[in-house]
Amino acid sequence: MDRATIRAFTLIELLTVIGIIAVLVAILFPVFGRVREQARQTACMSNMEELYVKISLYAQDYDAYPPLLLGLPENPDGSIWQPGGSAPVMATNIRRGYLYPSYVQDISVFHCPDNGITDQTVIVNATFPANAGFSGNATFGTHGIQWPDPNQPIPYYAFDSYDLTVALGQPGAYQVVYSRDWTNAEGQGIDTRTDHPNQLKYPNPPPDKTIITWCNWHVQSGGDKCPTLFASGTAKPLFSRDLQQRTWNYAGD
Repeated sequence: MDRATIRAFTLIELLTVIGIIAVLVAILFPVFGRVREQARQTACMSNMEELYVKISLYAQDYDAYPPLLLGLPENPDGSIWQPGGSAPVMATNIRRGYLYPSYVQDISVFHCPDNGITDQTVIVNATFPANAGFSGNATFGTHGIQWPDPNQPIPYYAFDSYDLTVALGQPGAYQVVYSRDWTNAEGQGIDTRTDHPNQLKYPNPPPDKTIITWCNWHVQSGGDKCPTLFASGTAKPLFSRDLQQRTWNYAGD
């Protein structure tokens, strides 16, 4: 009986198969990456829509929008944390936040999936966008929070993705993305009759033209769109190049 002839792959055939696999991997990996990023954007916008519901409840209860979404860092006794002191409690353990924990019980709602800062004790400051009436750091005074020194910069939890966001092109820097007041009408002598009404400091800001917050973390991760929440409750991705030029006033004119 003749033995069956076993034919092995030649080197050329083996290299061809490897090449085909490499091409398929090169095609599929970016697709998988885009799918994962789309899922993260969807989760981010879901967070925003949840925040919209709770910020609306807060506005009904207090007849004004909150000065911050999450809240200020705290000491273990519940007092406001101060720079130079001991480490603040984790964001999930604050007791006297604005939306958290009274309105939003799940701290993860304040965290974008693309935000790589997961340590809930990291504290940072944030600066206003270039086209805002305020400049430099957000302070207790700019946000209307009662404090002995109104010029003291606000300490933010870096875990918080919707009061502040990463500043594009500025490694390690953060930008304010939530504020009731962007133009400092009273402090700068701006005529409120001609000031942009699409700010949360004014009664009944136009829902489809007033931005509540946006998120740069997706652009930091390589995307080109920022999830953005409007006062209508709609969250949608906007091209970052357009949003960065006008930020809070994107749809104001």
